[in-house]
Amino acid sequence: MTGKNIIWLASYPKSGNTWFRAFLSALRNGGKVDINNIATSGIFSSKTTFETVCDTDADELTRREAQTQNREVYRYLSGQHPEKIFIKVHDAFICDDDGIPLIPEDATHCAVYFVRNPLDVAISFANHNNRSVDHAIHKYLNNPECTLAKRPVDSQFPQPLLSWSGHVESWLRRPQFPVHMVRYEDMLADTFTVFSELVRKMGLTHTDDEIRAAIAASSFDALRRQEAEKGFREKNPESPRFFNTGTAGRWKKVLTQEQADSIKEHHGVIMQDVGYTIHKNTGSAGAGKKD
Repeated sequence: MTGKNIIWLASYPKSGNTWFRAFLSALRNGGKVDINNIATSGIFSSKTTFETVCDTDADELTRREAQTQNREVYRYLSGQHPEKIFIKVHDAFICDDDGIPLIPEDATHCAVYFVRNPLDVAISFANHNNRSVDHAIHKYLNNPECTLAKRPVDSQFPQPLLSWSGHVESWLRRPQFPVHMVRYEDMLADTFTVFSELVRKMGLTHTDDEIRAAIAASSFDALRRQEAEKGFREKNPESPRFFNTGTAGRWKKVLTQEQADSIKEHHGVIMQDVGYTIHKNTGSAGAGKKD
């Protein structure tokens, strides 16, 4: 029996998803969080979850078979949990060859969609991959055919991202279930108000004191300290750290004018749609390295 209790924690990478998952973990664990044991229910692209539920070697399936069965995996998991379950997803909201969404809408309660200014995403993505900002912009943000883990790896299926704009549009315009968009910049500016509102929209019941304790436990400094002390298993092995600066607006000092203009040219319409102002004559002429 399928429930409607999955809450998708959806985002283009490096947009605040991990921070909010850490907050949820602290909220559900008395104000404590272990970054290597975050109390949410995994990621949509997990081959481990797929193989556990299906008792099938995912590598023996075709792309179409895997997509179809993965949708059934999350219908099954929804029916097995009496309470809401939180699933991270970086995949764009797309359909299979038959026009059926890969995300099972009939098993979904709602989604929270985290969006971040792509000018800052480019810098954070460069750090995540330990590559240049130009690489992040042209291989990822501006690439409408971008896929994470394009070659299947042991733990995850390929994750179609599309371009940054394509990803945002896919989640904000296509699902037939409620999608609550939140901007990373607003999360930084007024964490308690934004997180409290999301807790309410997700149908959770927690006191203000519980929310404040969870926010403190999942602060950027707290998460960065944990990573420094014991590492973070979600970090790209090629990156020096996962939790880097956790700020907004660094692009003004880091991106070159050409880099900033390229992002604005490709994504300016959607940036404005989600509330980002397109500034003129910004960008640092001597910058552009990973940060």
